[in-house]
Amino acid sequence: MSSGTETRKRQQLLPVRCTAEELQELRAAKEAGGFDTMADFIRARCLRTRRDPRVSLADRQQFARILAQAGKIGSNINQLARVANTHGELPAAHALESIWQEVNAIRSALMSALGRGD
Repeated sequence: MSSGTETRKRQQLLPVRCTAEELQELRAAKEAGGFDTMADFIRARCLRTRRDPRVSLADRQQFARILAQAGKIGSNINQLARVANTHGELPAAHALESIWQEVNAIRSALMSALGRGD
């Protein structure tokens, strides 16, 4: 039975020399791009392959804000449902309009995070 190293598709090693400053810059770019390994980063940049599917730090922060917005909407809907169940009253039109606007804002934020226009 072959070891994992012998069965890998990528068997060629490419040693590269760089200055300490270049290495620092490469590491920073790798981190900013959300890559786990320098090899993945270099292959993606040099070969122009599809970007690693992991989400960058900036995107994670944007998605966290979107998630917080969705949580607020869920809370609003829960409050409206509680009032409707307790009092047998339907929510006011202005409350529904407010929720609709929040949902629209989340949709726009997601489209922006995915790099798509409205």
